[in-house]
Amino acid sequence: MKLLKNIFVFIFIFLLNHSASAQTLDGNSLKNIPILHEGRIKPLDSYTRLTLREIYGKEKIDELDSNMWFIETIFAPAKSYQRKIFKINNPSALAILGLPEGEKIFNFIELYKAFSNNKDSLHSLLSTEDNDLDPNNLYIKNLYTTFTNYMGLSRSFSFLFKDFKLPTGESYSYVDLVKSSDSKVVPELIKNYLIMVEEDAPLSNLNIVADSPTGQWHTPWQEVQDKKYENIAQWKSLYDAYLTSNINDFKKASSSLQESKNKFRFELETLQSQISFTQWSIALYVISFMSIFTYILSKKEFFLELSSLAVYTGAIVHVSMIVFRSIILSRPPVTNLYESILFVSITSVIVSIMYFLITKKNIGLFLASSLGIVLLFLSKG
Repeated sequence: MKLLKNIFVFIFIFLLNHSASAQTLDGNSLKNIPILHEGRIKPLDSYTRLTLREIYGKEKIDELDSNMWFIETIFAPAKSYQRKIFKINNPSALAILGLPEGEKIFNFIELYKAFSNNKDSLHSLLSTEDNDLDPNNLYIKNLYTTFTNYMGLSRSFSFLFKDFKLPTGESYSYVDLVKSSDSKVVPELIKNYLIMVEEDAPLSNLNIVADSPTGQWHTPWQEVQDKKYENIAQWKSLYDAYLTSNINDFKKASSSLQESKNKFRFELETLQSQISFTQWSIALYVISFMSIFTYILSKKEFFLELSSLAVYTGAIVHVSMIVFRSIILSRPPVTNLYESILFVSITSVIVSIMYFLITKKNIGLFLASSLGIVLLFLSKG
């Protein structure tokens, strides 16, 4: 009995400690914050996963998921700058930039120094059309674009950073100084600091603040420069909660930011990111392809029926993906290569299915499934 009591106490203490250690800031609470990106409102989770994947090649870095990496980048860039996030798989680019040839991944500071040391040649690259550049220089130009996009993201909330320090030890942010300087003569030192920080404003393209009267989306810097401080109050609360690691305030601020200005489209965008239409369509087309191939070898009707059911279901999911995208974008989804491939792929699948239904020839199922697989893989890049 005493042994059981000791075991119970041990388990209770273990669970208590485990629960306490698990109480950290959670990126899941940020998932459904709306953001305007590439012309449409989408959940923050979609944006952060896409952005981190474009920079790093993965949707997680070190111990952070994409949402917490995003928060660290915009609220604590000095810490984010230390993370090795930029992958360079081009040996010639490493040599041109003067980076160590034995390494393939670098942090922001390392790249900043490399670009600064090559600013003359970089200026020449940026002023040259892509078609006129050799592959190595084009690679460097694209790398610099990714680098500057990341830098712009990291300076999206620089007006909140208390970087201006007085000899007395007091620290002030850009917003603190602007508010206290209204209708006053501004000392030259403060004026120079304000001008320096304001250089961050055009770098940011993070449209996460919706203007209720106009329906327009702005960057946080645009709101600050227009002195609409109330429009960034919720983000300021999130920033304060992050700096103090206050879990309850962090969740509370995250929740308050999740009110979308176009609820229906936003919910469709969220649902689309959760369902992964493309993966489901490909999986169903693969099942159909394998089943029709097995039927050709075995002549068992079960596999023919399975192939038919899988390709029909795959086509329905495929069509649903295009319909969702049309509603979200408020236009036919045929304006870029990705969307055009989606449209061509579903057209090919439907025509092949109709051929099978009319002629009863199995080649229709074979074409529908194989074209669906190949073209959807192409659309994923």
